[in-house]
Amino acid sequence: EKKKQQILVGFAAESRDIGHHALEKLKRKNLDFIAANDISDGKVFSKETNSVVLYGKNAEKTVFGELSKEETAHRLLDEVVK
Repeated sequence: EKKKQQILVGFAAESRDIGHHALEKLKRKNLDFIAANDISDGKVFSKETNSVVLYGKNAEKTVFGELSKEETAHRLLDEVVK
């Protein structure tokens, strides 16, 4: 059960139809946000950088370009707590 002050964030590593699958998961799991990334090339796990799209439950979409994984985490946190 979600608490009043709680913000739920999920993560979706998808290889196709990234936006569709991420939004479906966001709704199914009753999340406030979901961070999705494309793993179709298989290299994302061994790379130092990442490219992520953050979706909100009100159809907001924030695209993060190729950033270090640490910078991606900081930017995701900044967006979620706005």
